Amino acid sequence: MSENENGNSPQEDPTEVKTTIGMPMPPRPVETSSAEPAQDELVLNEKASTAEEAEEEESLVVSEEAADSAEDIINLVAKDSSPSEDQNSTSENDGESPSILTWPIDPEHANAVSVLSEQLSGVKVYGSTYVAPQGSRALNFILLVLVIGVGIAGSIALQFYGSADREARLMEAAICKADYDALVKLTAQKQYGKLVIESAPEQAQVFQQIDNEPMTKLMGKTADGKEMATLTPATIDNLDINRMYRFKLKFTETLKRAVELSDKEKKELKEGEKPPVEEMGVDYRDEEFTVARYQWIQDGATGSFRFQKIVPLTPDYIDHYYTFNWSKGEAKRFEEPGGKAECEAYRQDNSDSSLCRAIPRTEDFEKKDAREEAAKKGKKRRRRR
Repeated sequence: MSENENGNSPQEDPTEVKTTIGMPMPPRPVETSSAEPAQDELVLNEKASTAEEAEEEESLVVSEEAADSAEDIINLVAKDSSPSEDQNSTSENDGESPSILTWPIDPEHANAVSVLSEQLSGVKVYGSTYVAPQGSRALNFILLVLVIGVGIAGSIALQFYGSADREARLMEAAICKADYDALVKLTAQKQYGKLVIESAPEQAQVFQQIDNEPMTKLMGKTADGKEMATLTPATIDNLDINRMYRFKLKFTETLKRAVELSDKEKKELKEGEKPPVEEMGVDYRDEEFTVARYQWIQDGATGSFRFQKIVPLTPDYIDHYYTFNWSKGEAKRFEEPGGKAECEAYRQDNSDSSLCRAIPRTEDFEKKDAREEAAKKGKKRRRRR
């Protein structure tokens, strides 16, 4: 009971939590006056008390149902007295608060957990429709690829830096760098050498190219101080051995001989007049060669650098074409003119033959006379036919 036998409320426990959930509303105190209420006021008061009793009974029913479903947690204290007794107690206690619902405190909060987790009778529970969003598969795949890539890169780096021969590689790189620095310092120094160019036959004209510059004619001076083209054999001094040189030899020989005169032509010559001279030009192929730094030879005694080049010049006249048949073991020779075409046709029919090689000839007056005489005999034979 919320009240004792004398109608007074029990002393309140300071450790209890007070609430008015499920309790009826306290009736309004009736104002007392010295004058008696009128008849209409008594009728209204009776109707109001009747309505209040009905509301109070309904609230008590709901409170009892809630108390039955949670007997271990909530102690529902219902008011047993009638509205008239509540009014009397209210008037007797001079405005004291009505009986309230006490909520016992549990150290583990088991009462609150039970209330929140237990389904009460008469209460409809609606399930949650919230669906947690799913993770992005593309993002998960990208992260997986990144993790795999980082793992592979880490294993490669570990294998490289943890290798047993890493120290040897670093030592080799340091030695190569030291050699390169020494070479750079050496090439930075000015070192000069002497170049000797010879040719067979002699008197070939010399052209020179330095690094990537254009090819120019090499000029020299005679003992008299006259400037002229440099001819082989030639000696070139004070060449920087750290530069690249390219030389070309160009040779055209001019053969000269006195023309043979008949007796009549000799008589017709004036006194002191020399017989006419016949000239024949003989062309040779141009030959080129290069002189680099590694080709210079240093003299151990003097420390100077020197290089000598001998170039054999080949006539530019083709005498015949040559090939060798390896299957038959025989050499074939195809004379000019038309020798090249005949040699190529023979090679197509005999796949075991070597390449057609051009064999040059040395031009002179004797060979020229022989060719002229053979040409004259050929003309005579054609005429006879």
